[in-house]
Amino acid sequence: MEVARREAAEAASTRGLPESTPEAAPARGAPAEALRAAPTKGSVAKRSGGSGQFSQSAEISTAEAAKEKYRQAELEAPDARLPKDVKLLRKLAPKLNEPPPGVEKGAARWRDYVAYRKNRLKEIRDGEPVKGPLKWEGYEEMRNLHARGMEFERKMVAILEEDAAKPRAERTWLKDFEQPRIETHVGVAKVDFRYADVLVIEGQPTPGQPVRVEAFSFKSRDLRFLKSQELEVRVNTDASNAMKYYGGSLRILRDRMRQQADVQRVRLIYDGQELLPKELKLFSDAARIAEKKIKGVEVEYQ
Repeated sequence: MEVARREAAEAASTRGLPESTPEAAPARGAPAEALRAAPTKGSVAKRSGGSGQFSQSAEISTAEAAKEKYRQAELEAPDARLPKDVKLLRKLAPKLNEPPPGVEKGAARWRDYVAYRKNRLKEIRDGEPVKGPLKWEGYEEMRNLHARGMEFERKMVAILEEDAAKPRAERTWLKDFEQPRIETHVGVAKVDFRYADVLVIEGQPTPGQPVRVEAFSFKSRDLRFLKSQELEVRVNTDASNAMKYYGGSLRILRDRMRQQADVQRVRLIYDGQELLPKELKLFSDAARIAEKKIKGVEVEYQ
């Protein structure tokens, strides 16, 4: 029963994530040109009666960012999947009252899996560009890693907030800021629309100088068993994407802080507790190679 209660609490924050997207947030992948040409908040509200297609309050951003992290975790899950065969998926549809051995009847995670399979079948039937569904074991592993990633993000935000509160000379992460302002899950437009895990913005800019902005991207990946070349490719890809979407010139789309900004540095931080190779030099070497190839990105672990 304790397991079921714990799963229910964990699942409450993620249940249904792939199924819905609030109208107020632009879709991930919306081209930057479309965002630049977007109608004003007032004109959209007049036509739709809503708050505006590109309204980006902190509350909306947080909810949408959580959904996007879930989608990305499912997409990148390396575990075995069932084929995109509608007839086969119907035949093999999991039953709510028949969980696999070792899973309690009524367990929240199993209910989520049944809903996931039902939704994925519908997506495949509708011709959406999705992969076949994860098998139960892979789904459970994906959910565990996703939950760990969300917890790592919360810990890193707390670390940054604590660092920001210190005198500048005593800081570890934010020494380059006079008065750092930490913003989480910020909608930004560059190549397309994305949510930055954290933007740190100078709250006391030097007159005549551009406002300093740095981006943080947090990753919880199981890198323990990757070989040297595989690890190098993985870290390089993450660093390249971090710079592509969050570095350099971009538009910040959150309400009351919309602006064109130049992100001077992107910091890619990996969850280092039990997820990195036992020989840490392998990760350090991959990180340094990525930093040399992709200027403006720093790769670290915590």
